Amino acid sequence: MSERVTATQALNLAIEHHNAGRLGDAETIYTNILSALPDHHDALHLLGLVAHERGDHRKAAALIERAVNIEPKIGEMHGNLALVLQDLGRLDEAEICFETALSLSPDFAEGYHNFGLMLQARGNLERALEYFQRAVTIAPDFLEARCHLGDALLENNQPGKAIPHYRKAIEFEASLATAHASLGIALLRTGQAEDALCSLRHAIQLEPDIDTHWIALAAGIEQMRIDAVDETFCYELLSLLNHPAVDPQTIVPAILPMLLAILNDERLFPADPLLLRALTLSPFRELKIEAVLTARRRALLDAPPNALPFACALAQHCFLNEYIFAVTPEEENTVADLANNPTLSAIKLATLACYQPLHRIEAPEMLLKLDWPAPLGPVLQQQIAEPMEECRLRADVATLTPIENSVSEAVRDQYEANPYPRWSRFSTQHTPAPIGNVLCAAPLRFDLDNYRSPDAPEVLIAGCGTGQQPLLAASRYKNARFLAVDLSLSSLTYAMRKTRASGVENIEYAQADILALDGLNRRFDLIECVGVLHHLEDPLKGWRILTERLHQGGVMKIGLYSEIARQDVIAGRLLIAKNGLAPTPKGIRHARKLVAEDPNMESLRTRSSYYSASEWRDLVFHVQEHRFSLPQISNNLKSLGLQFLGFEMRDQQAINAFRAEYGDVHTDLAAWHNFEIANPDSFRGMYQFWVRKY
Repeated sequence: MSERVTATQALNLAIEHHNAGRLGDAETIYTNILSALPDHHDALHLLGLVAHERGDHRKAAALIERAVNIEPKIGEMHGNLALVLQDLGRLDEAEICFETALSLSPDFAEGYHNFGLMLQARGNLERALEYFQRAVTIAPDFLEARCHLGDALLENNQPGKAIPHYRKAIEFEASLATAHASLGIALLRTGQAEDALCSLRHAIQLEPDIDTHWIALAAGIEQMRIDAVDETFCYELLSLLNHPAVDPQTIVPAILPMLLAILNDERLFPADPLLLRALTLSPFRELKIEAVLTARRRALLDAPPNALPFACALAQHCFLNEYIFAVTPEEENTVADLANNPTLSAIKLATLACYQPLHRIEAPEMLLKLDWPAPLGPVLQQQIAEPMEECRLRADVATLTPIENSVSEAVRDQYEANPYPRWSRFSTQHTPAPIGNVLCAAPLRFDLDNYRSPDAPEVLIAGCGTGQQPLLAASRYKNARFLAVDLSLSSLTYAMRKTRASGVENIEYAQADILALDGLNRRFDLIECVGVLHHLEDPLKGWRILTERLHQGGVMKIGLYSEIARQDVIAGRLLIAKNGLAPTPKGIRHARKLVAEDPNMESLRTRSSYYSASEWRDLVFHVQEHRFSLPQISNNLKSLGLQFLGFEMRDQQAINAFRAEYGDVHTDLAAWHNFEIANPDSFRGMYQFWVRKY
């Protein structure tokens, strides 16, 4: 009895250390107890939890399994074993453990909650909702379970039912920032934009250091049109634009009415911090504000020195949109004089940078050695230092295959002249996860059957452009190694520079033609090829070569143009051909003018690509474009031995509308074809979908 009391006292002391985070002290006592009493199930269980917290999941599983075998009637131990097995990827066994835990302890609210989380991650949303509901029924003040129930309802497209749960959580704990953020999203989806914005902002004010709150605020603002704000919200918007987890190009369209109002105030060259920052981060994709900026640029040709901050911001903006604004002959003459003047003042140099990149003038590197006012620093970095770095990087690009196909050569030449797309900042919105977790979790929720994620996946990005896609993939897939290839050296060096600046080290870049990759002696667990196959001379041949590079059971993301969704693009290409326009800067601008003046081209004018030279050229001047229908894609999948898993869409409206009409048959391409015929803008960008190799 004395020995047992001693063990109990020791166990209580160890638990005290454990709860305080002193894992080493707790581990020592648990180990000492087991030295004396090897079958002490509590010590085994808790020592297993220490190993789990330290990330040693195999040791944790072995210890807790021993505890369960000694004392199989304790539900909590089965529940914790389930969590460990889940982290080991033994999901079927984890489900059995959860079910055992709940049969032994029917009032185990935390067990219902944890089981719900796993079911949700596996795509079984209906069962997850059931278990979250049980958890909050047993423990109404279990705030984490209540919030996750709301999240699951949101994911199941039931925002109205989610709102009361978030409100209840806030009623219990008013400072629960995650509940405010999620409530904001739910309110937004039910059309309560003003209340949504208050909740989203409140989450930021409570926890300004949490990235997910800023991401939620960005997602909310993205769906709005904001024309006026108070000083506090203006500061929050500026912080949002600067936040590393937020893509500024998703925010700027929402605040364009407000930025236009700033531009239209009494000052010709406003120095508003929000306006200036937005100018440096994204093209402004709206004709009204483009017209104002074009006029202000013209006014800069006679601007006073105090216009320098605005001129420098506009210079960066014009570099991003690749000088898409219209230019008069008088402006061309004045700019030519500026370009030939070796002794420009700061304001004149900034004005010149609004019309052409500074790296094109004679001996641009000399400008980097001079002492300039601070606003010019970012312009010189963007327009001279960074292009010079890209020139140096060309020697570092490996060549995997020759580029001998005539169409591939023409496509390469297009992207050498206009690397696509030009972008300012990469937003790190993801926490890397195993491939299977990514594909099974929201918003994809694919059924992967017996798929097991590789521990260290090999990933091919076939057609990486200027680096956004490989960087996104690197932030998405855990422990992965990436090979990113492209035809264009200009695109590759842009991507390499951006990748180095991001501090990402697991991406290897190389020049290659997909049509020549059949000689590559490497196989991959995952391949992404988005927006590339339709520019090959023979898309199916390229797709077959990629499929042969994919491991059996591996997965592939593909992006292809839709014939149905690109009728406006086809009309625009015909208009350009009719007028004999070439893809030169003048031809690109002239094509925009023709489209702007044609009342039948309104749809084309609303495409975001209209506001950037490389994107506009890619859209309507491309040297090679194939388009597809879903029946064609279905036939191609059969011939390639690929299983369709589902579409990936940033905007879930089309998927929700499809489910409302057809039910949960998201892999039925015939049904999707019928849906697209009735809703021709569903795949306006392109079809983006996932497949798996049989």
